Amino acid sequence: VYSFRVRYSDDGEISAHDEGKQEGGQKSCNNPIEEKMPSHQRYIDAYPIISLVAHPEDSISDLKRDIQSQFASSWGLEGRRVDRDGIYLGWELVFSEKGNVRELRAAQDTEHDGNVLSYHLFLHSYNIREGDILHAVVRRYI
Repeated sequence: VYSFRVRYSDDGEISAHDEGKQEGGQKSCNNPIEEKMPSHQRYIDAYPIISLVAHPEDSISDLKRDIQSQFASSWGLEGRRVDRDGIYLGWELVFSEKGNVRELRAAQDTEHDGNVLSYHLFLHSYNIREGDILHAVVRRYI
């Protein structure tokens, strides 16, 4: 499980929504570690929260394609089959309105409302706001 903090794009930052409209190869996941995280936490935290620049009108499919372009190799996705949108099979984005899925598990909250995000909907469809945490759940093949 990998965690992403949603940051809605400001001037000069390119989200998956904007990427198709502009030339150049900038990616929206351009910051591998949360910018505001103290430097000592970057090395202590085994599960850092990765900053993810997005736009409320980004489709989940666009967002997944953008994320996988950065992390497919390190997550072991390369070589897997792809779906009709060019997204590797075996991983999903999950969002919980109650908060961080890891924290809910640690608190043994069995009533959490984590939802797998559907490829054809948009971030605003799930009422995902600036600062919310999304989780990429990757199935490991042995």
